[in-house]
Amino acid sequence: MIRILLLLLVISLTGCVTTGDYTSLRNDLNQVMITQSQLRKDVSALRYQISRLNEKISGAGSREVLNAIRQSQVSLRDEMDSIRSELQSLQARMDESTYRVEKSLKESETERALLRAQLESLTEELNALKQRLTGLEERIAASPATVTTTAKPQPSTPEEFYKRALDILKEGKTAEARKEFQEFIKRFPDSDLTDNAQFWIAESYFKEGNYEEAILSYETLIKEYPKSNKIPDAMLKQAYAFLKLGDKNTTKVILSNIIERFPDSEAARNAEKKLKELK
Repeated sequence: MIRILLLLLVISLTGCVTTGDYTSLRNDLNQVMITQSQLRKDVSALRYQISRLNEKISGAGSREVLNAIRQSQVSLRDEMDSIRSELQSLQARMDESTYRVEKSLKESETERALLRAQLESLTEELNALKQRLTGLEERIAASPATVTTTAKPQPSTPEEFYKRALDILKEGKTAEARKEFQEFIKRFPDSDLTDNAQFWIAESYFKEGNYEEAILSYETLIKEYPKSNKIPDAMLKQAYAFLKLGDKNTTKVILSNIIERFPDSEAARNAEKKLKELK
């Protein structure tokens, strides 16, 4: 039983030692000490019995009995020596583990102290920044306004709104123009220019090189505004977008569809040229 307990204690020491492991190890070692004390009492009792037996068989005792007793004593001594050796080894391991635990605890405390110091420093910096911000706000509030800004006049008609968005697109501000056209569609969904706005949204994506979004936006125009005069141009640009993505088959299908559906359109003539180039 003692050997099993010692083996478990040694195995527990081979892993990472925590404060809980250290306390458990101390308890197990105390139990081993108690067991050793009891074993010593048992050995003393056995020696007393051997002494009484020696008195009974003095001079005429059986050699076999004496040899058996001697062997028993030798076995007990060996057992005791083995236990002492294992206890010494265990004590050495426990001392090493104690050192590791105490060192780990000290290092953890140092790290916590460092973190607290850093947190206090950051808190001081934050408070200083807040004070500076408050001071600036007070100065701004106290100083007279030196600059007056005039808001841009808002378009009063759908045509003016549309023209402003188109002018922004011509300036190369694709993202800003796209937002303007999207806002135009929300405000004036029944306008005759709504399909055009959708076309320019797709064009803004195409100009940015975002061909996937351009294809989807052209498709929105084709499906939601089936009577729009922008459909041939939307299909042509959709074919160009697929070609940019390396999908020649889909490009050819769309170009052929344009020629079939809108044979007299400028888009159809451009589609024929592009098909010849691809062939």
